[in-house]
Amino acid sequence: MMRTVCGAVIAAWIVVCAPVPVHGAFERMPASARVAATGGAFVSVADDAAAALTNPAGLAGLGARELLITGRRPWGLNVNEAVVAAAAPFSWGAGALAWTYRGLGGAYAENVLSLALARDITRTSEDASLSVGIALDASRAAVSERFDESDTAFSLGGGVLLRPFPMIALAYNVRNANAPRIHLVSAAGTELHREQSWGMSWYWNDRVTISMEQRRVGNRAWTTRGGVEVALPGSAALRSGISQGRGTFGIGMVSGRYGFDFAYLSGGRLGSTAMVTLNVRSTAGGGDASRR
Repeated sequence: MMRTVCGAVIAAWIVVCAPVPVHGAFERMPASARVAATGGAFVSVADDAAAALTNPAGLAGLGARELLITGRRPWGLNVNEAVVAAAAPFSWGAGALAWTYRGLGGAYAENVLSLALARDITRTSEDASLSVGIALDASRAAVSERFDESDTAFSLGGGVLLRPFPMIALAYNVRNANAPRIHLVSAAGTELHREQSWGMSWYWNDRVTISMEQRRVGNRAWTTRGGVEVALPGSAALRSGISQGRGTFGIGMVSGRYGFDFAYLSGGRLGSTAMVTLNVRSTAGGGDASRR
């Protein structure tokens, strides 16, 4: 009973206070353990189903259908988060459908359903390419217990991914471009802040990926994050990154069509967090854990 009451109080605080300069409601969790382990610097990598949430333009480079399932729970807190994303290439480009969930006990819940579409503007045989993507998000928040309210908002986003050479990539992505509001408890509502990211990635010898990214939420200052991924001989990869002074670490493993990723995020507002992701592809990934 006490846990439920506390959960309701915290949920109400999140909804009412989110407009102030804290992340608050609908802060995007990393789309996968791979994204989290590399510090969240994924906008210019975006080469698997997680691109549906990080940069839809990256979906245009998918070579197979892919299903991604991610779970995260901060240690010691009654908060549950999950992401499920399914992506597939088509003759005209690629598309993906993703569901993001965050629940605070039985008191508060956020659900975001995302539809993403992408296509190549140009792609050469040397893997130089220019791709664009768009995304539509339906975000629903619900507060139970005392308030028993819910509301849904729709937002637009899009991204671009340029690979002028096989060893470098440049990208930009925006979500919540129209900055909609969720109306719960507070009559003024909670603004879903516009989120912008731009970044660059370097690829070396098909084994090392280094990514750097700048991110901005609403009118706050730009923040920097970065990561590195090293593919080991065989079917594993090591990852590490940093985001706002917070260290991240992880490992990935691939066996045929199946991939498993683990990430550890140190510190942060919710404390230390572990994430796991299961990735299933319609064709084998070639035994490379940085394969995507």
